[in-house]
Amino acid sequence: MPVTFATWFSAARFTNWLQNGQQPNSASMEDGTYPLHNQTSGPIPARNSGTGTQVALPSRDEWYKGAFYNGSSYLTWPCNSNTVPTNTVINLFEPCAANVGGAATPTVGPINVGSYRNSQSAYGLFDMLGNVTEYSDTGGTEAAAGRVQVFGGSWATPLSEMTKWNASAPPVFRSPTSSTGQIGFRVVTVQAVPEPSSAALAATALACLAGYRCRQRCSVITA
Repeated sequence: MPVTFATWFSAARFTNWLQNGQQPNSASMEDGTYPLHNQTSGPIPARNSGTGTQVALPSRDEWYKGAFYNGSSYLTWPCNSNTVPTNTVINLFEPCAANVGGAATPTVGPINVGSYRNSQSAYGLFDMLGNVTEYSDTGGTEAAAGRVQVFGGSWATPLSEMTKWNASAPPVFRSPTSSTGQIGFRVVTVQAVPEPSSAALAATALACLAGYRCRQRCSVITA
């Protein structure tokens, strides 16, 4: 079953614990992927930069690509399809099916992760729509400042609101202290990219300038 009743900060502490080798102490949860330092509310901290593999909550871009991209284009629904999903908790092998709709399904809560065997995204990810709404690690700005972007909708999402979770929908934000039976999280592993040094930036700038000058004076440019 998916984890529920977790705040963003609880989810972030779990990723830190995994990142730090699952050590049997609470200190290993306070830093790592996310510098929490006993924070339990307020704007979420940014993911630490670094090298190597990091365990994290997905960013907005990571979640979106994993859900909707098929290698050449972005599809409407996170089940490798442009067809409106079927809401069911009975016909689990139905293509592009999901646990959404609340009483219209009917369903009264989450079901086992990966139950919809023919409803993966193009990347093979299960339950990108319905079951539980998922935290990302992308914080909101302006009117959404202090909140965090969430994805996927949940088992209780009304059918009339299912389009709020497709590829063209505007972003949805929740408080990072939200803790209900409708919200959970997904853990990813990512290859962290270090910040470039000033010398590397200068070399890149010179290379770009050289390329620009070449395009000015060369009659044929090959990609």
